[in-house]
Amino acid sequence: MKFRDFIRSHSEYAKEYELLKQELFKIYSNDRNKYTEGKQAFFDKIKQLADEYSAK
Repeated sequence: MKFRDFIRSHSEYAKEYELLKQELFKIYSNDRNKYTEGKQAFFDKIKQLADEYSAK
């Protein structure tokens, strides 16, 4: 929930996420697990930012 809400309210991160997903799809279009693993670092970064943002 925090991830989604943060992404929706911060367009620069939404665009970065969109580009990441497109790139990962090109590389891992036949490997759902690798595609998902490729998003994990970005997810963790946004979760941390969202936690910090909501603590303000």
